[in-house]
Amino acid sequence: MDMDDMMSFNATSAENATANDANAFSGSGGYAPPVAHVDPFAAAGPPVSAGYADAFSGMSGAESTAAPKEMTPLREWEIQHEQDLEESAQKECRDKEERRQSAAEALNIFQQERVEGNVKRRSMNRADEETAQKTKEAIVRENPWERVADLIDSSARPVDAEAHDTSRMRSLLIQLKSDPVRTHTA
Repeated sequence: MDMDDMMSFNATSAENATANDANAFSGSGGYAPPVAHVDPFAAAGPPVSAGYADAFSGMSGAESTAAPKEMTPLREWEIQHEQDLEESAQKECRDKEERRQSAAEALNIFQQERVEGNVKRRSMNRADEETAQKTKEAIVRENPWERVADLIDSSARPVDAEAHDTSRMRSLLIQLKSDPVRTHTA
């Protein structure tokens, strides 16, 4: 069966069709359906079973994983190098696990110290707050400069040359504490 028979189209009918019609395939020499009694799969042969078939069963070849018969110096070095790499990888895994465990221990210690420090800091803050409250209530006396003098750090000194000298103000406040200014009451 050749191409001309399949489509019933040949050069002479195409020339006639173009002469008679603007569309070459719609005219008298166009496509003709195949004859109904012809089986298009007759030449295909008998069907093959749909079971498993190894796609590479027909290939022949030597096993590529077979070890060479003699040990060359290169092959000995490759084997030794593979062993060294495996040992170093195992050592690295062990070291990594040890570092992970020591980091977990250090983290636990840090967390415990942080919690203990927070508890200690809270208790110190509470104690300081209580003493400050007691002194605040006790200081309400007739000399208000005593309270101001208690708030002054008398041991503080300027840190650097550019800091302002506050020693005169400090000495003035201490003097007012010891000898308060008398106001005239009528």
